[in-house]
Amino acid sequence: MASLKDLTKQIGEMLRKTIDQCGDNWDLEIPFAQFHYMNHDHSATGYSPFYLSYDYHPRTPQLVLALTATTLAWHLELSLWSTFWSCHS
Repeated sequence: MASLKDLTKQIGEMLRKTIDQCGDNWDLEIPFAQFHYMNHDHSATGYSPFYLSYDYHPRTPQLVLALTATTLAWHLELSLWSTFWSCHS
């Protein structure tokens, strides 16, 4: 049952940090703390609880921004190449 004790300790630490950082509004931050916990790989399984439950990784704001930036960079490069070839044909 050591893993259950570790889990309880980890969640307790997360809640303490949330309360310390958010003060009186700590209860509004619980969904974010839960998402953080559910979206990180755990040493026992090597996977996040979210992935084990739903068989995919959730889209986080960082991932959406990264995908958007990659897509924009690709479109910009394509546009630059199109302009280059149209000027040099």
